[in-house]
Amino acid sequence: MRCFIGGSDTEVGKTEITVLLIEALREAGIRVGAVKPFCSGPITDLERLANALGAGVDPITLCWRHVPEPVAPYVAIGMRNQSLDTQAMEGWVAQRAREVDILLIEGIGGLLTPLDRDYTNVTMAKRAADRVILVVPNVLGSLNGASMAGRILELHSIRDPIWV
Repeated sequence: MRCFIGGSDTEVGKTEITVLLIEALREAGIRVGAVKPFCSGPITDLERLANALGAGVDPITLCWRHVPEPVAPYVAIGMRNQSLDTQAMEGWVAQRAREVDILLIEGIGGLLTPLDRDYTNVTMAKRAADRVILVVPNVLGSLNGASMAGRILELHSIRDPIWV
């Protein structure tokens, strides 16, 4: 099973939820893996995922494409006059999923963060995952953000997300 962990925005707790899921699944004896296909800026999230997965996991192996600038991948890749091979990324995710019982796929930024010209986190969730977990912060205004995020998923025919 492949489960996408997305957020209504950036910095809403996606990594924290992913780490908690890794720990709970490992404790239950389930072979769990985690990836963050795109990572920009510091690799702190990757390090947290690697630590949760256990000894010997190299954080950078959890990421298909890392860019040093802390900006949306599409912006960073555009600064280099490059593009992303999203089909290759989806193949990489599928290969990682074959190695475990459950693969957690952490998105970057919010649901509509552009990863490539016509490819967002929603696209990745729809094409690379079986289920979606949507993380929403517990702050003033979060109901509006949650409603918008839910509507975005509905518009892309992603039904019954797990809300956190």
